[in-house]
Amino acid sequence: MTTCFAGPNHWKVSTEMELADPAGLTGAQCEQLRKIYVEAFPASQRDPFTALMASVKSESTLSFTVVQEAEVVAFARLSSLSEPACFFLEYLMVSRPHRGAGIGGALLERMLSEISQRPGPQCIVFEAEDPDTAGSASEAELRLRRIRFYERHGAVRLSADDYAIPCLDGPGTESMQLLWLGDEPPHGTRLDDLIRTIYREGYYLSDEHSLLQRLRRRVLACNPTHESGMKMS
Repeated sequence: MTTCFAGPNHWKVSTEMELADPAGLTGAQCEQLRKIYVEAFPASQRDPFTALMASVKSESTLSFTVVQEAEVVAFARLSSLSEPACFFLEYLMVSRPHRGAGIGGALLERMLSEISQRPGPQCIVFEAEDPDTAGSASEAELRLRRIRFYERHGAVRLSADDYAIPCLDGPGTESMQLLWLGDEPPHGTRLDDLIRTIYREGYYLSDEHSLLQRLRRRVLACNPTHESGMKMS
């Protein structure tokens, strides 16, 4: 991933928060980031940590690493999608001791500011765990609070009621909600195109994968004339 910044290795976001070049983290800072990553996401939603770190060299992604007094306290990664052109927020995580201090919101605003100054897409799509599939009332409330956090920053939920993602640690899928931050939320065939692009470019799924086949069947059932746009290449 090419870092989204130019110039020195640190940039002030507020008086107490800095963004560091993830490619320049020390061994201790990499371990801090690894612990945040493992704590924030279940195995079914995590790429190998080595793959996460390797992605800082990719030109199609932007990463944001927040440090306070040389300690990594938060991280986010965006990757670019082609159709419709937008950014896919793959990860946004804050270390447990620093949650509730406004770091997540400040980081989200910093990402929006960064992409607004770049040519190309100005929108972000991202996933949130579905409160309706939570295993307990407390988990459902936690998931709903996460969604409300994004909505406070201007995100809207997309009409993708059956959206699911592949488990990254084995077979199976997980239900998610899709959210959009930016102008003109996609709907209809544009939303179908977005979901297909997330599967292909975000999760590297083949056209034979059950999630892409399910999307194709749903689209064709709703609009048989859309077959040409849904042909698997």
